[in-house]
Amino acid sequence: MVSILIAVRNGEIFLPDTLKSIAQQTYKNWELVAVDDASGDNTLSIMMLFQKRYPDQVAILQNNQNLGLTKSLIRAVKEAHGEYLARIDAGDTFAPDKLEKQINFLADHPECELIGCNYMNIFLPSNQQKRSNVPLTDSQIRASIIKKNPFAHSCIIIRTDIYKKTDGYDPNIKYGQDYELWFRVLKITKATNLPDNLCTRTMSDESISYRKQKEQMWQCFKTRWKYMNKLNPLHYLYLLEPLLIVLVPKKIKRFLRKF
Repeated sequence: MVSILIAVRNGEIFLPDTLKSIAQQTYKNWELVAVDDASGDNTLSIMMLFQKRYPDQVAILQNNQNLGLTKSLIRAVKEAHGEYLARIDAGDTFAPDKLEKQINFLADHPECELIGCNYMNIFLPSNQQKRSNVPLTDSQIRASIIKKNPFAHSCIIIRTDIYKKTDGYDPNIKYGQDYELWFRVLKITKATNLPDNLCTRTMSDESISYRKQKEQMWQCFKTRWKYMNKLNPLHYLYLLEPLLIVLVPKKIKRFLRKF
């Protein structure tokens, strides 16, 4: 079984499409552990309606106060029962065969314990689309991770025992918690990305990746500094990108995200 983890704060606009994509999966042995992170809208009601449709497959946790994504996900993992953990954010959607393709690959490749895939970004309100080009093999992922996060968070599946072996998400990291975790995972196991476009991500001014980009980039800088090879001059160059993004005005960043 795969446990799909989602943590949502005020996601009533995009959450229904996300839940619909989960229900349409060709791989049926899933459970959803959904955390309402102290929303002030109809997020909880939408989760409860979905739970009524799938009472044996959906668990809902409610935070009395806003804990943030990292601590909400840590809470969700504690309630998960699956051999695998998958992630999705409100506003993102799975292709119908997303879980099936990834889990079949993991079953056929026991040496691989973290898997992602290519994805499509849709920028609102223009609906402009941009397809990813992620590194595919374990060696390509290892070569590129210091330059860029090789996985989109909503695209991954990780074996639960490996997640726990690495101690999972660091509760002290509020943004960019996934990027830091992948460095620790790659120290002890192999990873891959499927070339298929199996996920769609909705990008808007309300997306946490945009609203909290400055905080994410500062954490990116700290993560790269922690895991970089201090004897490799090139690795110091890769510290410049997150710093520059922190300094660039929002209007310019919004424009550059499309390229």
